Amino acid sequence: VEIGRIATQSQGITGIVVGPDGNIWYTNRIDNTLMKAVPGEVTSTNSYDHAQRIRIFPNPSTGKLYIDMSTLTLEGETVITLSNTSGQNLLSFDDVTSSMQLDLSHFSAGVYFLNIQNESLSIARKIVLKP
Repeated sequence: VEIGRIATQSQGITGIVVGPDGNIWYTNRIDNTLMKAVPGEVTSTNSYDHAQRIRIFPNPSTGKLYIDMSTLTLEGETVITLSNTSGQNLLSFDDVTSSMQLDLSHFSAGVYFLNIQNESLSIARKIVLKP
């Protein structure tokens, strides 16, 4: 059931969902990103440039996932979290380096969201784990 439509200044917005914890999530099909809108937080910044400079591979993955942020200057404390499609946080890393390897082999096959956040960026990427 469609309740209504929201006009945005961004092309590619395809869905807005309110999660079980009250967070508002939206997807952008052009950028292939999932973002969380936080009340009082600026939702449009230069994060598009940051998003293009972060490499996460292979995706889909069988369990080993590599994150390369070596072309970025990480400002402040950077946190990486992995959540499921229900928004439940499954992993959290606050000892983040510019190049990391994650072992996700103990998770079931399916869709997950990898969130990278610090003072200057907030990026979410869809991760597909396959058997």
